[in-house]
Amino acid sequence: VPPPNPTDLPFGSSRFRVPQGATLHVIDEARRAYDGAYSAADSTPDGQLWLAPVSGDVLTLELHVPAGVALADDAVVLSTVGSGYRNVNELGGPGLFGAGESGVCNIDVVCPLGDDYRDEIRAVAKFYFQSGGTYLGTGTLVNNTAQGLKPYFLAANHWITTQAEATSMSLIWNYESPSCGQHGGGSTSQTQAGGATLRSHRADVDVALVELN
Repeated sequence: VPPPNPTDLPFGSSRFRVPQGATLHVIDEARRAYDGAYSAADSTPDGQLWLAPVSGDVLTLELHVPAGVALADDAVVLSTVGSGYRNVNELGGPGLFGAGESGVCNIDVVCPLGDDYRDEIRAVAKFYFQSGGTYLGTGTLVNNTAQGLKPYFLAANHWITTQAEATSMSLIWNYESPSCGQHGGGSTSQTQAGGATLRSHRADVDVALVELN
């Protein structure tokens, strides 16, 4: 049974095949917040669309279609609506709001200790995925030995072990504390949909490697 008054809602479409120029928007009228626009370019190669949670207990999905453009009856199939019970997108105050509060020994990357690692810090993302429910993890971009800059993303085997889980991945980049010592509460505005392709995973070393679509 979904909890009453959810803190956030993640949406998943098992089919998202919209024509050129059509865009999907997620609107929270109470907070005057808007997420999107999402177009066919944000869907997975097999035509799915998985979105990171958006704060709010009542959200509106709007599909904008250009005048004169035909839209198939089954162009968008909304198959999953999650119901958050921890405010994973809270902007103020300490804590990670979905994974527990950071320890006092943890150093926010915005602190001076992170100054020598600004490029590496930008390679880290938190991500959401579906596996019988909505889950939260973190990972990092890695390069290959050919220095080919393929978008390989290193995560954990205890999160991603199937292609379905990789397909449902939605990422948030540059999520970090606004101030040194706050231990959470960063912006969740830089989202990336489109999922990933599972390349490898091993349980004994708890590693999963995906290639972002």
